[in-house]
Amino acid sequence: MLEHVCDGEQAIRRMVEAGDKEMPDLLIVDLHLPRISGQEVIVAVRARNLTTPIIVLTSMPRERDRASLAAIGAQLVLDKPNDLDGYYTLGSTIKGFYAAGSEK
Repeated sequence: MLEHVCDGEQAIRRMVEAGDKEMPDLLIVDLHLPRISGQEVIVAVRARNLTTPIIVLTSMPRERDRASLAAIGAQLVLDKPNDLDGYYTLGSTIKGFYAAGSEK
């Protein structure tokens, strides 16, 4: 099942209120969310000791940004695509990441 929330505040609320059976298998976060940033979402999720894998989408792929996101708990940082083919590639990358993680 795919679930979408509109802002960082909703994302945090969703993760905090989820019971074990309702916890998402994967969290995909944009850094530029309304109300609460994607970075703040990651910090809030990790502060609650939630181990859900987190993938970040960004249009600012500087290496130091990637390192700081990894330091706060993001497992993967991906560039936002700028065309339809890029989104297909992104989907394949995320599917491969998730499949590799679920085999552990």
